[in-house]
Amino acid sequence: MSRFFATWLGLASIATLVTHAVALAVFRHVDLTFTQFATLLVAPVVQAAVLTWPAGMLARVSRAATMARRHPLAQPVLLLDLLLLVAGVAWWSSSTLGFGAHVTAQTTWIGVKAVAAAAVCVVAMRGVPRFGRAIVVAVLLLVAAQAFGDGLERLYVMIDRRAQLVPEVFLRLLWYGGMYGTAVTALLRTSRTLENDARFWMSVAIACSVPGALMVLLSMFNTPSVMPPWRGLALVCASGGVTAMLLSVLTHATGARPHS
Repeated sequence: MSRFFATWLGLASIATLVTHAVALAVFRHVDLTFTQFATLLVAPVVQAAVLTWPAGMLARVSRAATMARRHPLAQPVLLLDLLLLVAGVAWWSSSTLGFGAHVTAQTTWIGVKAVAAAAVCVVAMRGVPRFGRAIVVAVLLLVAAQAFGDGLERLYVMIDRRAQLVPEVFLRLLWYGGMYGTAVTALLRTSRTLENDARFWMSVAIACSVPGALMVLLSMFNTPSVMPPWRGLALVCASGGVTAMLLSVLTHATGARPHS
C-alpha cells in the first residue's frame, strides 16, 4: 500500500500541474468545474491501482480468508456482515437498514465491529509491540466514536467555533484529512509487525478507505458536509474497511507466528 500511495501522489501532482499549466498557457483560464475536479481526483487513483496491483491476488485472498476463518468469531461476524451488506444495498434509502438512509443502522454495525476488533486487539494480539496495538485500537475507537455518536464531528464543531478566520471547507480538510493521513501512515507502519495474512487484511482495510475518502472529497466540492449519495457510498467503504481490520486482528489472534 505504501507503493500505491506514493504512485498516487506522484501521478496526481503531475496531472494537476500539467493540466493547469496547459490551461493557463493555451486557454488563459483554469477549469474549476466539478467534472475537472473529479477527473483529477479519481483518474490518478485508478492509474496507481492498476500500476501497483499485486500479482496472485485471488490466491492471497483465499489464503487470508482461510486463516481468518480459524477464529471462532470470524464466521458468525462475516455472516451477519454479509446479511447487513445485502440489506443495506437492497433497501438503500427506503429502510433504516439502508446505507443511503438519513438515519441508518449501518453506522451502529460499523461501530460494533470496530469496538469488537479493538477488544480482541487488546486481549489476544500477541507478538505485536504495545505501541502498534495502541495505534490499531486508537484508530478503531475513533471509527467507533464517529459511528456511534458523530464524535469526531462534535470535536470538529468545537474547533470550528474557535477558528472563525478559517473557511469551513479548509478547516474540515485539515481536520479530517490530517487525521486520515496520520491513521493510514500509522497503520502502514504497524502492519509490518503483523503475520503475513493479517497484514494482507490490514492492507485491504486501508484500500477500502481510499474510495471512501474520495466520496467524501467529491461531496465536499459543493458543500462542507457529506451529502447523499456520497455519504451512503462512503459508509459502504467504511463498513468494508472495518470488517477487514477485524479480520486482520482475528487472523493475528489465531496464534500465527508474527512477521518479523
